[in-house]
Amino acid sequence: MSKFKFFKISKFKKLRYLSINQDANLYLVFLHGFMSDIEGDKPINFLKYCKKRKLGFLAIEYSGHGKSSGKFTKGNISKWTEEVRISIKKIIKNKNFILIGSSMGSWLSLNQFKYFNNQIKGFMGIGSAPEFLERLMWKKFSKKIKKEIIKKKIYQLKHGEYEYPITYQLIKDGKKNKVLNKKYNNKIPVTMVHGSKDEVVPVTYSKKILNITSPKEFEKNSIEIFNYQFKNNTIYREFCSLTGKNPSNIKSSFEIPFFPIQFFKNHKIISSNQPIQKTFHSSGTTKDNLSKHHIIDLKLYEDCFLKIFMNFYGHPSRYNIIALLPTYLENKNSSLIYMINHLIEKSKNKNSGFYLDNYKELKEKILYLEEGNKKTILFGVSYALLNLIDFHNFKLKKTTIIETGGMKGKRKELIKSELHKTLKIGFGVKNINSEYGMTELMSQAYSINNEKFKCPPWMKIYIRESEDPMNIKTDNKTGGINIIDLANYNSCSFIATDDLGKLDEDGNFEILGRLDNSDQRGCNLLIE
Repeated sequence: MSKFKFFKISKFKKLRYLSINQDANLYLVFLHGFMSDIEGDKPINFLKYCKKRKLGFLAIEYSGHGKSSGKFTKGNISKWTEEVRISIKKIIKNKNFILIGSSMGSWLSLNQFKYFNNQIKGFMGIGSAPEFLERLMWKKFSKKIKKEIIKKKIYQLKHGEYEYPITYQLIKDGKKNKVLNKKYNNKIPVTMVHGSKDEVVPVTYSKKILNITSPKEFEKNSIEIFNYQFKNNTIYREFCSLTGKNPSNIKSSFEIPFFPIQFFKNHKIISSNQPIQKTFHSSGTTKDNLSKHHIIDLKLYEDCFLKIFMNFYGHPSRYNIIALLPTYLENKNSSLIYMINHLIEKSKNKNSGFYLDNYKELKEKILYLEEGNKKTILFGVSYALLNLIDFHNFKLKKTTIIETGGMKGKRKELIKSELHKTLKIGFGVKNINSEYGMTELMSQAYSINNEKFKCPPWMKIYIRESEDPMNIKTDNKTGGINIIDLANYNSCSFIATDDLGKLDEDGNFEILGRLDNSDQRGCNLLIE
């Protein structure tokens, strides 16, 4: 194996690099990612490839990375771009080369076109993350984090077991290096590789629905998906026709007919002819007449709930994740169990796992985790959480409680405020969080430290008249909850639920209970 080398880029700065076959006419130039180096599998395997085929190879390690000199916190996109330019000029000179950019390396690669446009003969992006400082960091930071960065000029961003020092000057410099709106006059082969399980730069970054960021985008996609489902979903089209609605008279999401959720019990609701990968069943007091949600793209479901969870809580690896969901565990086709199990796997923590009704073991586990340093999330169905605090009263400081609703006929129904008051006393915590989702949906809403739920950008709530399910309320007062879930485009994205709720001016909502059967009669009559 070739040895790593250094060369001086300035009087006080030297960069580490790896290069072979410097007499070759064509090079592969590998540019690594953010806080990475040139000792990983990717540069080493590309080096072996070049060695075998007698191609030139160059891997460059930027200042503040690996064993190159300089402080990471002093670097930025402009500086690292310039270091790459100088390195290519010094080692490759006037020869042709193919750029290979991994993550941030793709960003630095695109910046090289203004210097070496004629010499660049190809480009490969691996998990590409151009403009990630703005798109994947700054825009997703809370106001509190942004204030800290501006004031202290640095923020220690935790991701899994790693910490990334993010400086304010790095963020500002990133904004000066926009590349996604530029065009390059260079007809070269381009290959983009992106792992479907990439957790740092999620593949959903490129997916249309999960990348919605504005109300305008939401409206546009709502109309497009309505038109698609009207055309491809026979049951939904029949329902829309009975309401007098079709693509010719729908101009906004407000006007789209909402499909009664009961029809998932008796009909196969799909908008695609692709193979069904998974069928989720609702939980119920009986096994008869359960709702069924046929999933065409299981990976989309995983991307969806993972992105939502990370938007609210960060990566699952930051937590021990334990679940008290006995009723759902008895249902082998529960979407909630599938989601929580996936989050548990992503946590990669031996202390994560499910509990049925073994409250003594769960109590001991929670108390054990409280003594450690790592934060814990406890997902629990409402009645089981109440049973747990009946068994033992806690005083928790490092555990977040997320109730998923549901008494399942096990205990007396409680309004949300009363339930949360009881749970706060029993667990000894200041706040109770909630998750709102259902078998028939792809997406979830969460409430953080209060009783109002927030939706992801591709999900929206409307309130309808309880007595007239076809009439959307404009005063945002109490009524039936209608949900738009654009991620559910292979099934039905426009659903009238059996839940009673209230919406605020910001689009956040409260769940107040369930509608009576009489409130839904108008929906049922449409298809009887």
